[in-house]
Amino acid sequence: AKAEKQASSLNVDVKTAVSSKAFTPHVALASEQFYATKAISALLDILKATQQRQHHSMVIQAIMFIFQSLGPKCVAFLPQTIPLFLSVVRSCELNVREAFFGQLNGLVGIVGHHIADFVEQIIEIIVGHWETPSLQNRILVLIENLSDALGERLNPFLSPILPEILEILPSDRTATREPTFRALQTIQTLALNRNLNTFLSMVISSLVSSFEQRGVALSVTEQIVKTINILCDFVEVRDYATRILHPYSRLVVRHPQIQPHVMEGVCSLIKTLGSNFFVYAPMIISIVHRCREMKEKRLLLKYKHITSSLIKQVQERRKENLAMSGCQIVGRDQFQEDLSLVSLGVEDINGDDM
Repeated sequence: AKAEKQASSLNVDVKTAVSSKAFTPHVALASEQFYATKAISALLDILKATQQRQHHSMVIQAIMFIFQSLGPKCVAFLPQTIPLFLSVVRSCELNVREAFFGQLNGLVGIVGHHIADFVEQIIEIIVGHWETPSLQNRILVLIENLSDALGERLNPFLSPILPEILEILPSDRTATREPTFRALQTIQTLALNRNLNTFLSMVISSLVSSFEQRGVALSVTEQIVKTINILCDFVEVRDYATRILHPYSRLVVRHPQIQPHVMEGVCSLIKTLGSNFFVYAPMIISIVHRCREMKEKRLLLKYKHITSSLIKQVQERRKENLAMSGCQIVGRDQFQEDLSLVSLGVEDINGDDM
């Protein structure tokens, strides 16, 4: 009813809208959708009329009100609504465009994965308006919402916009570095939803080079390391272990305050690598030794538990292989010595130190 009043206030002939061929009869089976159909049809007629451009912002709000009322039932109207929305945003005033991106975020929250059929068109709009500073924050929120709604189905559409997001890190010259923190939050969301698997080389290179630049604020470095750690937890980073560990080993020397976050990342990376982590043992041991004096002993204990478990698995597997082959170790066991080095420096850490 409210939507019809809004349409009426804009001098729209609702009776004409009802007879519109834009909607099929099955949509009007339920009375709620029947009246929604009338109102939406009338409102879309306004969006089509360029001479009524001054009303477009109000129309978008009215349509979103109807969609919120309908909930998932509004999916039936998406094929008529979204293409027209996207057409209007290309030519509308900036204030309407800002409202559009805000309303589109709300729409994704309502329809969820049903937005999939329109992602390519939405990404085109995003790329086309990326250079507008006042829109970037809304766009990043929209990308996060699309990621939450679609998961890995978003992956094929990210290549045009992901480099633009990463470019924020080295180009941000603001005093607060708020754009950087906002971009990192988006990258974290994409990592959590497994959207970055095919872009790992680009993402890791960008993150590492950003925190290794001179003059980078400690708070920025800390957030970048947290972002890399999320990648270690949720994305297959096995092939990029060296590109993470080498910078981490330099970072713990340069910024001791970051050591706890680095140790979190090392523990996550070890769990990802499994028994293959012994290949990287020298780098890992170097990092652990430099973090030996940090206050957060729980992280050293966590490292000790993870590595002890892996060492036990490797020893048992090796024992089984030797038994099957009938071989025996005579003299110095270099392999066993290498294993013992992994826990060197944390062997005396226990729960009482936490």
